[in-house]
Amino acid sequence: FATIMPKADVFVETIEKERNHVELTDVTARFLGDVLGKILFGLELKSLEEQDRTFPAIVEMIMKDVSFRKKTIVEMHSKFFNFFRLVGTNKNATNFLKEQLLRNIEYRKNNPQVMNDVLEHMLSTELEFNDIFAHSSVMFVAGLDNLVSTIKNCIYELSKSEELQTKARQNVLDAMDKTKGELTYETLNEMQYIDQCINGKSLISSFKPPS
Repeated sequence: FATIMPKADVFVETIEKERNHVELTDVTARFLGDVLGKILFGLELKSLEEQDRTFPAIVEMIMKDVSFRKKTIVEMHSKFFNFFRLVGTNKNATNFLKEQLLRNIEYRKNNPQVMNDVLEHMLSTELEFNDIFAHSSVMFVAGLDNLVSTIKNCIYELSKSEELQTKARQNVLDAMDKTKGELTYETLNEMQYIDQCINGKSLISSFKPPS
């Protein structure tokens, strides 16, 4: 939560600011790129707040290059090191992520502190740099692709139905009421209708076939 919540607040503010014309894929990808970049590569990013488009450009490159995503995920199930021979279509993205990861690992080694993220866990297992990069890259690509599609589709479908929006909002308010406005894992588990929205179940149940 410490990583996601501040970025989620900016995500909501960005959508509200651009409500007349929201590029959901772009905004969602930048938001999730910041979150995944932080927990997998240790990068402190502010793609939604700042004009620097370096990282968003890398995210966009990965999102558009289907071959890059497929090769990355497939190779994860064979040999890590083959991964590096297959990303030639996106050397800029690969080199950028490797440089940032290496820099962050060096910083953490020289400035020891406990960080509650995936990168810290991998460093604690004493994996080689290539293994860490392979793990982080695969989780980044697979996570980004799936999460962007899930979130943007959920938001889009909700935007078309005031009834579903009202039910979703009430579910959140009821759950938050029990913890006096504090968002916790337990609170999220109480939001069963939100879970249905994310999984598409509420949209299926609300569909009315033409008579």
